[in-house]
Amino acid sequence: MILHRSLSPAERDRLRQFLQTELPRHDRLIVIPHYYEALTAEEIAAVLGDSPQSVGKTLTRVVAAARMVLGRVT
Repeated sequence: MILHRSLSPAERDRLRQFLQTELPRHDRLIVIPHYYEALTAEEIAAVLGDSPQSVGKTLTRVVAAARMVLGRVT
């Protein structure tokens, strides 16, 4: 994920807005624990009843979307 420490204040605000308002709830339930609580895909999958592969795909998709929102497509 784009590390929030490397973002400007405006970019942090935009990322926060994206996470809170534009991301589906289920995706937030995956992204927040992974990046802010350091849970693995396997741990998140066990809690949500998803497969680790599904969690991994969601993380990849959300990171790509966040980069596009911030104009940091790589």
